[in-house]
Amino acid sequence: AALVLTLNNVALSAEKTIGQALTIGGDTGAGNKVTVVATNANITATNGYGVIIYNPVDMTLTNSVVTAYGALYFKAADGSQGSAGSVVKTINTELNTMNLHTAATNQFGTVVFEDNNITVTMENGQISAVAGVVLGTIEQYAVLMKNNVTGIKFETNANTLVYGNDISTLLQGNLDGN
Repeated sequence: AALVLTLNNVALSAEKTIGQALTIGGDTGAGNKVTVVATNANITATNGYGVIIYNPVDMTLTNSVVTAYGALYFKAADGSQGSAGSVVKTINTELNTMNLHTAATNQFGTVVFEDNNITVTMENGQISAVAGVVLGTIEQYAVLMKNNVTGIKFETNANTLVYGNDISTLLQGNLDGN
């Protein structure tokens, strides 16, 4: 059976060193997606992940704000199904990140893809990536694709803000749209 999670007018916060405010994981069974519908949600994980996705998901975020080191993080299969096949739509939603780390190895992004064949569509709203530390070569991307992922679709008409110290790139990786 499919799992459906509905979040209306909620605040989720994870303020630990590497917190996860909303984690989509567990054994959902082959071919099953988790459906998440969030409206007026405020999801915060200053030093961690706002929404971390270990399994395929159909998610809609409406009139919401996600603020974290990584706002949406799509994980590859590693002890889980992986997030391949996920579809996420945001409507009038803000996805915000700030990199507070000092080492260049701590580069990350607002939306991070570690798995293949994922679609993210943003209608209105905002996506922002901020490098907040003067020390070192810190990079924070609006969209970051790791592990040579393929089949990524990222569509937006949202305002895109990328700013801060030593921030260099809006996009890291290749969007192939397949």
